[in-house]
Amino acid sequence: TGNCTKRCDLLYHSQISCELDLACAWDEVTHICRRNCTYYSAENDCEQFSTLCTWVDPLQPNEVRTSPTTPNTCNFVCAYRYRNNQEGCNEDTLCMWDVSN
Repeated sequence: TGNCTKRCDLLYHSQISCELDLACAWDEVTHICRRNCTYYSAENDCEQFSTLCTWVDPLQPNEVRTSPTTPNTCNFVCAYRYRNNQEGCNEDTLCMWDVSN
């Protein structure tokens, strides 16, 4: 199911309009509206937008994670997942809060 629609980078040219569309996300590094990372189902598609998205690897044996991400999925990089949320960032074992930024 679904339909063919115009790409986010062609639809929106500002952060405000981009972020109003749940299917899109604003890349603050490139200043381009991109497809929401969670829509990518293949690692190669996900990683082509590495300033915004990251592939969540499967759990390794004996690995424990406290992350809201699901293994083998595309998600936002930590900086976007926890923009101003130090507590949430610190609770996620895949991320760490950087006090220098």
